Amino acid sequence: MDKTKKLILGKKILFTILLLLWMGLIFYFSHQPSEVSSKTSGGAIEFILKITNITEGMSEQEKIELIDSMQHIVRKLAHFTIYLIGGVIIYGLVFQYEKNSKKIIFYSLLIGILYAISDEIHQYFIPGRSNEIKDVLIDSLGLLTGIIFVNIVIFLTKTKMKRDEIMVKRKKYIIIKSILDKLLALIALIILSPIMLIIALLIKIDSRGPVFFKQKRVKKNKEYFNILKYRTMKIDTPKDTPTHLLKDPDMYITRVGKVLRKTSLDELPQIINILKGEMSIVGPRPALWNQDDLIAERDKYGANDIKPGLTGWAQVNGRDELEIPVKAKFDGEYVEKMSFFFDIKVLFKTVAKVIKHDGVVEGEKKE
Repeated sequence: MDKTKKLILGKKILFTILLLLWMGLIFYFSHQPSEVSSKTSGGAIEFILKITNITEGMSEQEKIELIDSMQHIVRKLAHFTIYLIGGVIIYGLVFQYEKNSKKIIFYSLLIGILYAISDEIHQYFIPGRSNEIKDVLIDSLGLLTGIIFVNIVIFLTKTKMKRDEIMVKRKKYIIIKSILDKLLALIALIILSPIMLIIALLIKIDSRGPVFFKQKRVKKNKEYFNILKYRTMKIDTPKDTPTHLLKDPDMYITRVGKVLRKTSLDELPQIINILKGEMSIVGPRPALWNQDDLIAERDKYGANDIKPGLTGWAQVNGRDELEIPVKAKFDGEYVEKMSFFFDIKVLFKTVAKVIKHDGVVEGEKKE
């Protein structure tokens, strides 16, 4: 017999023993006359009332009535608690034989309720023992609570295991992703270097200022870095302001800049950021250092814990058109779904978006 079969057999034996002990406990209490259990619980209640001074100023009759009422509540709570424990044990035993969750719940409730009914019938024939058939409802509620409790524990355990498994896979992929990013960036830099040199020359001819535009952005773990872009705007453009928030961006964008922005070629220098390990090819677009609202929203989804990307899931789902909470949610979805094939999907969608020029907003949105 292998270890798995031994473990299953051990669980079956354990839950069978626990069920027999539970039934034996109920059988023992069922044979106790009502006077015995009332005397025991009554003494305990009287002691509690005495040390808490709740009965201070009450008459003897009022004290007796209060104790009787509390005894009744204690008995019902005892019924509920015992059958809650029973629900856990019965579910655990049935679980070893049946894997369909609905059937497990049905069989567990059926076994528990039948035992509760048989216990009440059994008490009817015991001298000095009072029984109430409505106790079966309390017992059933206890059973159901126990079964729900077990299912919650199972769900949370499975969720944690799944999350841990995803985290392990994600960590492995992040290492592979980093290597692929740098390798592909190096190849791209070699192949695209002639085009990049021509673009640099056109920028210098078209307007005064540097070829590259540096801007303070947020990278992994909310650290800062300087993102590189081809300069597409005049040197007197307001700093650290997203283009879609400018009132009249056309007055700042250069002639070459319009073409570069339309084709997204202005992003090409970020290949250098990828080679430096500051960025990835696919990931959430790096936020401006002063975009506190976006950074805070991304914190909710763990999107600040991975490298920002040249393109991302939010970019292919709306880009500048998206409100900040929606954009951050898409970034969070990327964190959850991050994998090689998902990155490929984002890249293909990026190409389609660039060709169609979708999602780009130049200037403030009009209400």
